[in-house]
Amino acid sequence: MVEAADTVTSAPELVRLTLNLAMTHTDASRSVYGKRLVYGGHTIALASKHLTFALPHLLQILAWYQCDHVGPVFEEDILKTSVRVDKVNAVSGAQIAKLTVEVFAERGPEAPAQIENAKVLVWSLAVLLPG
Repeated sequence: MVEAADTVTSAPELVRLTLNLAMTHTDASRSVYGKRLVYGGHTIALASKHLTFALPHLLQILAWYQCDHVGPVFEEDILKTSVRVDKVNAVSGAQIAKLTVEVFAERGPEAPAQIENAKVLVWSLAVLLPG
């Protein structure tokens, strides 16, 4: 588990800045939870930040194999990330690592009362690391 965690803030602002049109991110009445959902890109961005803490020498994200949002994220949730190295291949003085990144939400005050702490993202990707 990556030591650093992040509280989700400025969720509606990020939705507007990215021109996301899904109303569930700006209008709580459009969400099955009665609360606005955080934009998935926000969750991925925080996971990416945590990934750079886990692998500070990371040079580049090369590919996404899969990215599943497996649970809702709400404003003020605290996100924690786990990074697992699944495979490493040496190539031309560098390394390509296949990773599995999992994000977990500790529910904040904006989450509906019935929603428990849970895994919210499973992301499989390849990254470039120095050799």
